[in-house]
Amino acid sequence: MAERKLISTAGIVLKAIIVLLGLYYILCYLFMVSKRLFYPFELEWLEGYFVSAMIRIVNSKPLYTAPNQEFVPFLYPPVYYWITGNMAKIFGPGFQVARIVSVLSSFISGSVIFKFISRETGNRLMAFVGVSMFFACYGLSDFWYDVARVDSLFLAFTLSGLYILRYYSCSTSGVAVAALILSLAYFTKQPALFFIILCSFYLWHIKKSRFMIFITISFLFVVGGNLLLNWLTDGWYWFYSFTVPMKHYGYTETANNPVLGQIYSYYTHFAQQNYGSIKKLYYFFADDLLGNIPFILSLIIAWFLHQIKSPEKNGSVLFPALAFMAALLASITMRCKFGGHINGIIPAVSVAIIFFCIIAGYLIKEFTGNSIIVFFLYVSILFQFIMLKYNPLNHIPGPGDYKAGKQLIETVSSFRGDVYMPFHSYYPVMAGKKMYAHRMPVDDVFIGFKDKLPGRLLDKISKRQFSAIIHDWAISPDTENPVEKTIISHYEKTSEIHYENPDTFMPLTGFRVRPQFVYVPKEG
Repeated sequence: MAERKLISTAGIVLKAIIVLLGLYYILCYLFMVSKRLFYPFELEWLEGYFVSAMIRIVNSKPLYTAPNQEFVPFLYPPVYYWITGNMAKIFGPGFQVARIVSVLSSFISGSVIFKFISRETGNRLMAFVGVSMFFACYGLSDFWYDVARVDSLFLAFTLSGLYILRYYSCSTSGVAVAALILSLAYFTKQPALFFIILCSFYLWHIKKSRFMIFITISFLFVVGGNLLLNWLTDGWYWFYSFTVPMKHYGYTETANNPVLGQIYSYYTHFAQQNYGSIKKLYYFFADDLLGNIPFILSLIIAWFLHQIKSPEKNGSVLFPALAFMAALLASITMRCKFGGHINGIIPAVSVAIIFFCIIAGYLIKEFTGNSIIVFFLYVSILFQFIMLKYNPLNHIPGPGDYKAGKQLIETVSSFRGDVYMPFHSYYPVMAGKKMYAHRMPVDDVFIGFKDKLPGRLLDKISKRQFSAIIHDWAISPDTENPVEKTIISHYEKTSEIHYENPDTFMPLTGFRVRPQFVYVPKEG
């Protein structure tokens, strides 16, 4: 009896520690957002590209068009661009406008996670654990939730669609709204298609008439939307959103392509694996998931093994299982591609957290009188929180970053003519110069379509019409990249931008590069 009382008391203490840790992670996220949201320079190296796309929306220019010197689209559908671009028409273009969409989306995702777990289990503590675990994984995502990228909006649409489908599929309007929201997720980032497909299986299981409504509406939105966008853009939408991305899967020569070797050498060993290698999947499960969320994944695996022995065919079991399978497939397609970054695991981790907390809520309810099982469940939550620790102060911009950014813009402004910054397309705009295409989407197209390079951009370089080109690394004389080869044929490196230390003005997430080497036209 005394032993049981001791365990019960320890359980109460553990719950208090878990709540405090959860609050800590939520406050950490809010603190970091307050320090990063209005930072006037790039938090992540592709943010400038997304602001450039925003400016095209503001100026009523097409997103999906032939590669040109001013703009080459990235490999995403248009919803994020449309939302940020229309917000920019009201508030003006800039990093903060694009980031606020991501921040608000992360809050929506956190709210949906809380509602999901609370409604499924009736356990508000587990719902709180779920939302705080989601924000604890901000560090695991490489601090991606608040950057000007599509991922947070994609996740908010996906989780919202799943929630509506789970709890409002008894009505035609609920199924229709879920289909619409998941279609919006798809037009934000293509892997949402996995959720649409696997949610269809769920509806087939619970009520076939609802399945027909969902699949019909999803088909009309997804297929009809793709056909319409393709028609409106003369086929360029399909080229950028599907044809080019497919060259990033199963295209084995890319892994040894010297053109992209310089870029992807900054990524982890995971991004360097050959496409045909099964090691990619191994690293995804062993390193990304088991290496970071072992307690979450272990409980889910144990649940699956239990269900194999005694399967229960009801919505509360089937739905989270199918949602988790869809999230795994979505994350695999994003992470297991050449250059796939750790942000690709966000869908899998987010749905895994929901799944974990739902299982935990059921276990607490079922074993209320068994203090030992509940105690060890709280211990696993505690250790999972500890594994996700990070120091928020290491991931916010400092005074040196602001100073270096200001000096960089002044340097760009000091040149009389146009300045090309291949990896930071928005910085010249900040300096009052013209905008030119970001190198990353140019290289993406070059992987499989060497004839579709923006010829006018290369022509402008070869005619030495840029007053300066500021590159992120010293270009090797042996480079095979057509843009770099053109630069060193007609420009010479004359100076280097100096920073206070190796970390000053480096992006705080993602690819760690900064403008460094100044090339000016060769004489003669």
